[in-house]
Amino acid sequence: MPTNYNKAAALDPAAASRLEADIDRVHREAGQGYVEVAPRSRTSRIGNRRTVFTGMDGEFWQARQFSWGQDDPRTIMSRSAARTGGDPLFCKVTKPETQTQVHLLGDISRTLDFGFSRESKLWLMARSAVTVCLSLKESQDNVLPALYANNEVVWTVPRAVSPVRVTRTMTRKILNPVYSTGKVDSGLIDALRRLPPRRGEVLILSDFLNMTAEQQEALAGVARRHCVRALVIQDERERKLPEPPAWWPFPVPVPVFDLTTGKQSKWWLTAKNREQYTREFEEHEQKL
Repeated sequence: MPTNYNKAAALDPAAASRLEADIDRVHREAGQGYVEVAPRSRTSRIGNRRTVFTGMDGEFWQARQFSWGQDDPRTIMSRSAARTGGDPLFCKVTKPETQTQVHLLGDISRTLDFGFSRESKLWLMARSAVTVCLSLKESQDNVLPALYANNEVVWTVPRAVSPVRVTRTMTRKILNPVYSTGKVDSGLIDALRRLPPRRGEVLILSDFLNMTAEQQEALAGVARRHCVRALVIQDERERKLPEPPAWWPFPVPVPVFDLTTGKQSKWWLTAKNREQYTREFEEHEQKL
């Protein structure tokens, strides 16, 4: 799969039109519901942080004195009632959820690309990202997307905007990635550090095949402050090498990317190599 349409456009004038056709295809397929996601949730948060009360209409806003006959008894703050001896009572006031700021982090590192397949996980990533934006459009929420790869955050939006304004630009950045060199997949930690301290909605789109101990620790720290959801992007073809041509009597080499180093190498399509490739992938996935 071409990884830089800008360079190809200098040699091939039709590269730009192919990119626009690819973007239209991604948006069309995402609109048909190929990927189902649910970025919003009204469930209470429990665990290492305080439970957030979500009333009938939305998020907790403020506390005020409870009024019998006007307020819902389920909103009474039990602790404050106990401290005052039951008089006066205080209740939790909620306000409707009109717009929620959703941080969308997308992984476009080398593990999301295939050297032997035109339909790579980058296409799945693009479809998933567009589907999330379409969902946020229906709920009238805002999105603050960021794409990371290798040792840097390659693209980000300075402030939350309407999903419609970023879908085509984000799709272009996903389908037309420019990779950097360095420590594999450390851009995730940088992207997590850029999240604001205030509690928010965070969606992470990745294959999660290169999770290091530092990344797991950083992700756990973010999950204590934010409502984090992980959307796993995975293509079944990465579990095994393609079958060699039946009419060719000799082994055929295919380029693949190493899961631990991110560097490209060639594997010969023999029965032994295909079994070893599948076994190593399963072992790597079990460790994760």
